[in-house]
Amino acid sequence: MIWKFTGGKAGAEPRVNFGALTLGLVFLLSVNLIAQTARASGTSSSDQTRVDQDFKLIGEVRLGGSAHNPTGREHGADITAEILSTPIFKSTGSDWFRWFVPRLGVGGALNTRGRTSYVHSGLVWTIPLSDSFFIEGQFGLALHDAKFGNRRYDNLGNCNWSFREGAFLGYRLDSTWAIVGGVDHLSQAGLCDGGNAGLTNYRIELSHAF
Repeated sequence: MIWKFTGGKAGAEPRVNFGALTLGLVFLLSVNLIAQTARASGTSSSDQTRVDQDFKLIGEVRLGGSAHNPTGREHGADITAEILSTPIFKSTGSDWFRWFVPRLGVGGALNTRGRTSYVHSGLVWTIPLSDSFFIEGQFGLALHDAKFGNRRYDNLGNCNWSFREGAFLGYRLDSTWAIVGGVDHLSQAGLCDGGNAGLTNYRIELSHAF
């Protein structure tokens, strides 16, 4: 399950919701950037999500961090990185489905407290909302280290693989730089023994397109 709610205990200290803080930061940064960069400009974007260009395996690189599973048993922070291609095939028409041409994506998250780290790959769909804002969905597979050696965490069961889904909101600073924030979730859909609470992480990344 994505969210885990626990009842309060006498004498328990309140837990900081790092996920809410991360999403709040994404919102405040977006508002601040809109105010600082708003200008009357008719310049069209030349970002690497365009569907009218030739395929490039490395079209965009992202680097950032995430609040690691703040609503579950595991906590801490992750260092995250991703590499995304350009759209996998060209579409020069005006059909609405051109925005659903996916990109390839690979990446990883390194936990800074010795908890679960993982690498992932899959498909990425980036849909513009305006010249500046876009939304993004990701789906694929992840390999994690939660069960290697003596490290036993129950979030992902007895498998070293999981599905990974992500939902993100982005803001373009210019034609090459953007800020992307949102949530990703790891789960093996109950296909492995040992439980399936999953991992839900809240991330923010700085993106550069080539």
